[in-house]
Amino acid sequence: MTCLLVVSPQASWNQALDLELNSIEINTVGAQTGDEAIVALANKKDKFNGVLIGALPILGKSEKDTAFEVADFIAAVHKSDEHIPILLWVPYPSEPLSRIASRYKTIAIISQVSADRISEALRSLRARTPRRAKYTLPPTISPSGTVELEIDARSVRVVVAATGKGVIKELVRDWTGRSKLGKLNDKFVKWELRRRADSARPRYVDDWDQTFKETGEDLSDELAYSADELRTGLGECLKYVGRQDNIYVRFTLLTGTPDENHPFVYVPFELLYDTPKTDFLRFLSPVARRICLHKESLTATPLTSAKSFSGPVLFVKSDAHGVQELPGVTFSGGSTKLVLPKLAALDAEFQGAQSMRKKAKLPPPDLLALEAGPMDALEQLREKMLAQSPPTPWQILHFAGHSVRADDGSVFLILPGLGPGQLAPLEIRTFARWARESEIRLVLLSSCQSSSPDAIFRLAQAGIPAVIGFRWEVEDREASFFTQCLHRELAQQVAIARAFHHAVSETRTKYPKSPTFASPMLLAQNEDWTV
Repeated sequence: MTCLLVVSPQASWNQALDLELNSIEINTVGAQTGDEAIVALANKKDKFNGVLIGALPILGKSEKDTAFEVADFIAAVHKSDEHIPILLWVPYPSEPLSRIASRYKTIAIISQVSADRISEALRSLRARTPRRAKYTLPPTISPSGTVELEIDARSVRVVVAATGKGVIKELVRDWTGRSKLGKLNDKFVKWELRRRADSARPRYVDDWDQTFKETGEDLSDELAYSADELRTGLGECLKYVGRQDNIYVRFTLLTGTPDENHPFVYVPFELLYDTPKTDFLRFLSPVARRICLHKESLTATPLTSAKSFSGPVLFVKSDAHGVQELPGVTFSGGSTKLVLPKLAALDAEFQGAQSMRKKAKLPPPDLLALEAGPMDALEQLREKMLAQSPPTPWQILHFAGHSVRADDGSVFLILPGLGPGQLAPLEIRTFARWARESEIRLVLLSSCQSSSPDAIFRLAQAGIPAVIGFRWEVEDREASFFTQCLHRELAQQVAIARAFHHAVSETRTKYPKSPTFASPMLLAQNEDWTV
């Protein structure tokens, strides 16, 4: 007979479940706390066929807090028996619990607590991970590791895992009494990499290299990346995967509820510095970021994931430059005028993408060239993205042009207006809605002379699976080189994280005295972003 350990603080729920499961010959043992459950496993670990955890938050606890407690309990269970099937019951979609379940082959989430559903889920888990079976990698898949840093307003949880080995190390760091991340966020909200003095050509700030290194070292300390316990876990992962660039690192920003703002959005986590290796982490490993998406805050479900991004490309060349006043909107601390220079590398950027796809024997990008004139640029873009006959084929949308952030936080892509020097702002949320309706998987924002992370974050929050753009303003030609390298890798069906890593590394090699390497950002929302 099957014996199930049921863990829930509600004793009445455990008892009711016991009555229902007995009808299909499943006996249960109830535990109201994780400690009680661990004692039960230690005493009877060979008799339990599975564990069912009631993961619904109780009064006074948030979904995130409950998820952290569940994660700690699962880690303890695995020390007792790493092969035992674990069911997490939660009646509604849960982003934190989904992330936890994705790390293990022995865990499944169920939304219905019935005898038939529990029995079916246990059978499925046992079939997926035979007891004591040794996992071996398919010959076509090389071992890889992941480091997920889950960051909220109060703590960071670091999870080191590897293909076939599961979780190697979990570490929690509390922010209590530590204010450095908050100060970094305040600093980088308006920090500029390039400065303009009157009409002179913009120049990079003098201390950019020192700022980057100091920020990276602070991040390493705050995120516990330099902690001995974590270094041990990373070392074990490295022995298994063979090379540092086979370890993928992602920073996930978490919130407790859909109404909360994501914490530390403007902190440049991608600058984390690996002191023992004396280099920025982004050159040692593929690095990305993720925004936690709550179902209640989405206009639609996240798009289907993609294992490669070699599909059709829509290249939008927005030749918008001039001066425009937007009623009720101010820029740069109070100015009502939006002044944008002409972008010099738009044609070179398109030609680079075209050349890379031609070498890979792929169809060239479909070019939408937007220029000032009688045609409404906003309507041209909308029709191109939402064309229904034939169905829209775009997998990648590459936008080359200006993007701006207003003083009130609004973000706009800038299209050319109806006359010379006129501008037509397009709200990023509208653009994001069009991208979702078109089922675009990757948006590449190459707005190198008017960059901010806001446009990238807004697209990710709208559910676009992958977004790449520039955090700070960079040189046209250097941005063009980066996007060309990126298109080359994607055309060869290189995974998005590794393609981005190669493009960033080659940009630093090509321009060793330039800070452009620090500006590109990748937001990867899907679980299979390393594939």
